[in-house]
Amino acid sequence: MRHQAGKFVAGTDEGETVRIMAERLRRLRKANGLSLRQLADATGTSASFLSQLERGLCGASTSTLIRIANSFGTSISELFAGAEGGKDPVLRRHMRPSLPVSNGQRKMLLSRRPLTHFETYIAEFDIGGSSGDDAYTHGDSQEMILVLRGQVRLELGGDSHELNEGDSVEYATSVLHRVVNIGDRPAEVLFMISPPTSTSKYVDGFRSNVGGAG
Repeated sequence: MRHQAGKFVAGTDEGETVRIMAERLRRLRKANGLSLRQLADATGTSASFLSQLERGLCGASTSTLIRIANSFGTSISELFAGAEGGKDPVLRRHMRPSLPVSNGQRKMLLSRRPLTHFETYIAEFDIGGSSGDDAYTHGDSQEMILVLRGQVRLELGGDSHELNEGDSVEYATSVLHRVVNIGDRPAEVLFMISPPTSTSKYVDGFRSNVGGAG
């Protein structure tokens, strides 16, 4: 897809890019429970135009795509980013995108972009490692954590819960929470959030771990 006079248009050799964008637009709209008419009203476009855009039959101005992306709480780059891992639906362990180690925690993204119905992460905690110095909130979604290995403490609101391997807890992301490894060995925790609360800027911080330890 190329840029011409402030407009993204389809080229004869760019069908895959058009297909990815159209599919992502459709998935994001449906994941947000919006009809074509509702999205059109929110973005100052028309339902017929959006229908054609979702089928890859027309292009759109940069400003229009920005308005559409913003209505989903994402960025225009998310609409055009290439599909991670190509057409292989399997995310290999050594290919998990990850954040740099911070507070003794290494966090990896398991969900494919763009995030729609849910987001899933795995965090590895060094001994004494934590999700941060302070408890935090993010949006108002449902979150579940599952301890895959080790022993951690979940600080949730004014309560504290010690969790062992196999234990899980579900809570609202609007409640202050923090995870700390209280065991004598590294811990591994699975985080699942629905609907997603992470912004594109946050997700952009995850980098491919290809070439790292498997």
